[in-house]
Amino acid sequence: MAERRMLSKTISTSRKVNRLSDRAALLYTWMIPHTDDFGHMEGDALSIKAKVVPMRSITVEEVQEDLDLMTSNEVIKFYEVKGERYIEIINFDSFQTFRSDRPRRAEHPGIDGNIPVDTQTDTTDIPMVDIAPHKVREGKGSKGKGIIYTTEFESFWKIYPKKVGKSKTFELWKRLDITEKKKIFEDIPKRMKDEKWVAGFIKDPERYIKNQQWEDQIIFTRPLFNSPGSIKSSGDKYIKKKL
Repeated sequence: MAERRMLSKTISTSRKVNRLSDRAALLYTWMIPHTDDFGHMEGDALSIKAKVVPMRSITVEEVQEDLDLMTSNEVIKFYEVKGERYIEIINFDSFQTFRSDRPRRAEHPGIDGNIPVDTQTDTTDIPMVDIAPHKVREGKGSKGKGIIYTTEFESFWKIYPKKVGKSKTFELWKRLDITEKKKIFEDIPKRMKDEKWVAGFIKDPERYIKNQQWEDQIIFTRPLFNSPGSIKSSGDKYIKKKL
């Protein structure tokens, strides 16, 4: 996927885009940088939640509702290849400008099941790369070397604030069902405001999964006023006022 994209201002006046709700329009425009250079991306709501709006208080079910709205307004279309679901941004090129001296890269199969090929750029001297439908990352380091991490797990690892014990955490992640993963992706943005997390007491990701911390109550940080001359935070620290 591209690290950044420059959108055409015509997207603001598109009738189809403007028929979307405000939430769906936001999700739609934020999805575009996460597609490959042909406007394709993974099509399940959980992956889109994890990649596109991980820090927003939008549930996986709401993401699916917005995707359905985009489909009915013909700004995206769903398709399947070898049992995997993908999304294509309709008229993707209308809102994009691509450099003629750089080949466009495909990370997902197209609707016909084949990897799209850039016909606008001379790719004679560019080696062909076999692109698998599932993008995964191989682990690094003495303990992680040889481990194949899924895109879904990488999305979790990206948003979890404490990064230790990746390989052990991945082993636990693989045992979770889809409902538990949904709860995790919805919990982390909210738990960022939990008083313990704000104070720096964040469990290792392995323990977060093992102890099912997403089921724990979130206690939001708030100042506790003890006296006119001091403010006590939930982390038991005092900030003296200058009187």
